[in-house]
Amino acid sequence: MIRMVFSRPLRGLGDSLAPIGWYLLLAFGVTTLARIALGLWFAGRVAEGSGWIFILLQGLRYDLILQGMLLLLILPLTPLLCAFDATRRLWQRLLPLYLTLCVLFLAFMELATPWFIDEYGLRPNILFFKYLIYPHEVAAMLWSGYKLPIFIATVVLPLLAWATFRVLRPAARGMTRTHWLTGILLLPALILLCGIAIRSSFGHRPANPSNIAVSTDPLINTLPMSSAYSMLYGAYEMRYEGEAVQFGEITESTVLANMCRMTGLPDSAFNDPALPSLHQVLSPASATGPKNLVIILEESLGARFVGSLGGLPLTPNLDRLANDGIWFTDLYATGTRSVRGIEAVITGFLPTTAESVVKLGGTQRNFFTIAALLQRYGYSTSFIYGGSAQFDNMARFFLNNGFATIIDQDDYEQPMFAGSWGVSDQDLFAKADAYFSSLPPDQPFFSLVFSSSNHTPFEYPAGSIEPYNQPAQTRENAIKYADHALGGFIAKARQSRYWNNTVFLIVADHDSRVLGAELVPIVHYHIPALILGAGIRPQVIDRMASQVDLIPTLVPLLTLGQTAPLPTTGINLLRDDLAAIPPHTVMQYGNNIAYRENDDVLIFQEGRAPLQFRYVNESLVPVAAVDPALLEMALSHTEWPRLAYKHKWYRLPAHETDAATR
Repeated sequence: MIRMVFSRPLRGLGDSLAPIGWYLLLAFGVTTLARIALGLWFAGRVAEGSGWIFILLQGLRYDLILQGMLLLLILPLTPLLCAFDATRRLWQRLLPLYLTLCVLFLAFMELATPWFIDEYGLRPNILFFKYLIYPHEVAAMLWSGYKLPIFIATVVLPLLAWATFRVLRPAARGMTRTHWLTGILLLPALILLCGIAIRSSFGHRPANPSNIAVSTDPLINTLPMSSAYSMLYGAYEMRYEGEAVQFGEITESTVLANMCRMTGLPDSAFNDPALPSLHQVLSPASATGPKNLVIILEESLGARFVGSLGGLPLTPNLDRLANDGIWFTDLYATGTRSVRGIEAVITGFLPTTAESVVKLGGTQRNFFTIAALLQRYGYSTSFIYGGSAQFDNMARFFLNNGFATIIDQDDYEQPMFAGSWGVSDQDLFAKADAYFSSLPPDQPFFSLVFSSSNHTPFEYPAGSIEPYNQPAQTRENAIKYADHALGGFIAKARQSRYWNNTVFLIVADHDSRVLGAELVPIVHYHIPALILGAGIRPQVIDRMASQVDLIPTLVPLLTLGQTAPLPTTGINLLRDDLAAIPPHTVMQYGNNIAYRENDDVLIFQEGRAPLQFRYVNESLVPVAAVDPALLEMALSHTEWPRLAYKHKWYRLPAHETDAATR
């Protein structure tokens, strides 16, 4: 009798939970098999990193976290819903559908992973999520360049859905009625169980990707996670995009003193407490008046593709032009995406772990750009692009910060070629030349011209170049085409009336495929840069430098005839006293920041102690102890942009034209 009293409330419980049990077997099978496959792909790096046991055991842990999220409401409600015939019958139909979709989600993310790793060197993360915001560009890119993975997905996913439903549907039909008391009592207990699984820790903080970051290889640190978890955590992190990580304690006064000192300027140059980095730069006059400025931002052009920098022989035009201008042989990007390159080249702002200033809410008005500066000197300002200027919030940021005119894909009436990311580079440069030629001769102008042909899926007009390799749509061929289009534009510009009074900067936004087994793969940040134009004395700058040094270098060349206010912290690379200023750069790689001074490198990781390395033969060699002086300077360079954004320090001083603009 007693046994019957206690067993009655548990009646049907096992049958009601059977579909979830089968689902968990399938879900863990998908993620575990994918994890093993990735581990075999990178077996050498696994052996040198955290090892198989760590990856597989932590993989189970992070799979439990993910399943706790996916089942947070489903698992606790199932016993209660099965206590009543009407809700049980409805649940028998809905539950297998939901669980099948979950399996498909897990499988889809794992199928997408190899191609994402091939491009970015990590599991799908916040970048994967962000690209979903631009379905048109992404859909066109996928269809043009990723037909094989699309074909695999269209075959595998339907078969998996059919097989999963064949397993879950009979189990759902077998769900028998439970006791209402069982459902009520288990509801809080199962919610708590899912919560424990999600938190996966009884410590002060719940488990997160930092718990498995035990290697200096970023990819190996992501292997224990599933790609679904990695992407969802990236979406979760978007809440903090405006908040740069603070890597250590340092006073504001120390930060400001160090940043001013590293510009090589005297303390007396900084005399505005409201804008602590603001200083005046002399731009001497010339007989012809102010010079135009054209910045050509080349998509994904790393030094490893530039012949004169020791790379592949893909840029004969740029290599030839390097002899005609100021050629920077040791310049580094600040990040791995176009918005980070725009941030550095157009604003001179240092990178942080937060989103680029191009996308942050606090920078959409009254933030310094070279366009805003030159607008004060009567320049016509423009942004010329072959794709959609709405991508990555470029149009909003530019129009609110000094760019008066935007030309994008909608402004090309009959382009010779249009691909996934917009019109070809030849169309882009033809439009730029026509626009510059249409401006009045006495009107100084500034323009940012941003190429896009060298972007996955590497589309360009057929027959325009002799392919470097096969098939035609490869990165190498796209780079060769981009160089072909660039060479054609410069040749045409030399014949124009604006050539003699224009300074051109040709620079990459970043390298392509920035990946590797190091916390920050510095070798992949090396990019070309060239200042070109009539009256520019050819020379080679071998000094290590950063994209943020370009604005201070360019402004004196524009012959404005007076001083110009700059809040930038970069260095004029044409100064005579550079020997007294240590060469230094800052590079952002996900949530890691590297500060390099000469060949000493200090790397910050979120939630971990800083590590110091020596950069030798394009590799990071660990150093036993962290140099306190290097640590202080590195902290200053990571804290400065965080403080400048927070306190709105990075802007031009008030000007008489501001009131009229308002």
